This record gives sequence, C-alpha cells and structure tokens, in this order.
Amino acid sequence: MNKQRIILFLLLSAALWGLPRRAAAQIFAVRANALAVCSATLNAGAEAALTDNWSLELSGYWNPVKTASLSMNFHAVQLGGRYWFYESFVGHFLGQHLTYVGYDL
Repeated sequence: MNKQRIILFLLLSAALWGLPRRAAAQIFAVRANALAVCSATLNAGAEAALTDNWSLELSGYWNPVKTASLSMNFHAVQLGGRYWFYESFVGHFLGQHLTYVGYDL
C-alpha cells in the first residue's frame, strides 16, 4: 500500500513538472457587433494588449444598403486606445477613440 502511494506521488509529480509556472493572460481579441447586423451593418474589430495596462483597438464598419427609398451606404474605421485599471482585458477601463466616417448619398 505504501509503495503504491509513493509510485502514485512520483507519477503525479512527473506529470505536473512540465506545466507552466505562470498563467499567461489574454493579449489579443477579435470581435464583431451582433446588434449592428440588425441594420445590415457589417462590423469586425481586433484589439491587442500593448502593455499590462494599455491596449489598442482597430474596428471597421460597412453598410452597403442602398435602395430607392433608403440610402445607408457608409463605411467607417475606428482606432482606439484603452487604459485598463487592473490589467488588459480585465475589469474597467478608460478609452479614447478616433473615427473616420465616409458615406455616399
């Protein structure tokens, strides 16, 4: 019985030896806006962590709807920076965005 416990302990120790010592945090995110699809606006964006508390976001919007009675044909690009209070992608943040919007009448 004691010999089995020692063997089990050695096997578990060997299995856990290769695990990383530190957990890695999220450094990249890809997103889409599902509510914008309801108005036929296609949206995709990506965000990457620059440091422990700063991240940079780039998003694009495109709406190709153009009918005889309705014209919503526009495109937009949004660049944003975020300062996270705890660490990137965790908790609350302050952000600033620059947006370019182009449209066809």
